[in-house]
Amino acid sequence: VYIGAPGRGRLVPREMASISPWDSSVQGGDACWEGIRVYRGQILSLERHLKRLFKSAKALGFKNVHSKEEVIQAIFKTLAVNGMRDGAHMRLTLTRGEKYTSSMNPNFNVYGTTLIILAEWKPSEGKTTYDNTKGISLITSAIRRNSPSTCDSKVHHNNMINNILPKIQANLAGVEDALMLDLDGFV
Repeated sequence: VYIGAPGRGRLVPREMASISPWDSSVQGGDACWEGIRVYRGQILSLERHLKRLFKSAKALGFKNVHSKEEVIQAIFKTLAVNGMRDGAHMRLTLTRGEKYTSSMNPNFNVYGTTLIILAEWKPSEGKTTYDNTKGISLITSAIRRNSPSTCDSKVHHNNMINNILPKIQANLAGVEDALMLDLDGFV
């Protein structure tokens, strides 16, 4: 796993990976992310994913952000050390970074962003995906989708509780997933 602030990132074994309890992602879910797949030695749509990651970071007002080159270098180091060339998935998380005191105020973030690259073997078919040959069972969630005027879902932010609660409802109902409606009742 790769973890670190700009210029201070490092690779650590998965079981030793950690971030500070003062990190903004812990204190307030203040982070953005991308999920990237690796197929046959190629990273799928890397430029597009990085563009969206940095666009999300900008929309969230992150300062002292890792450079694109630093992120790319960290990605390749992480894949190489894990020997991953196919059937892998990476979750890139970019947090606002560590604070010097607990607060929601971004002015207390003085160390720069924290980059986390979690690479894992995750085939595109199997336990974590749906069986597209049989169809899937769904419920309509009682939880409504966030309105873009309150929390823009185009920004890949880590405030995911609004998407996790419908998954919990689906699990309790014994179905694969849940449809979400917006505040006006549209899918």
